[in-house]
Amino acid sequence: MPLALLWTPAIGIEREEGMMAEEESLLVSPPTQDVAVHVRDYERFTKMMFRGAITALIIGLIVLVILKS
Repeated sequence: MPLALLWTPAIGIEREEGMMAEEESLLVSPPTQDVAVHVRDYERFTKMMFRGAITALIIGLIVLVILKS
């Protein structure tokens, strides 16, 4: 019985990965121009959020060092 409980989440993870593979094809070759524009905007948005998070981390570390002194 415990073995079945351990393997249950693994089955769910495999299904989610399969769903992600299906969604990636939409991002690779969008069917319409509207979807292509949305994908391009989403890529720019995620890059901007990543840069913002890195900037906030650096500023936070600088403030932490200043307050520690």
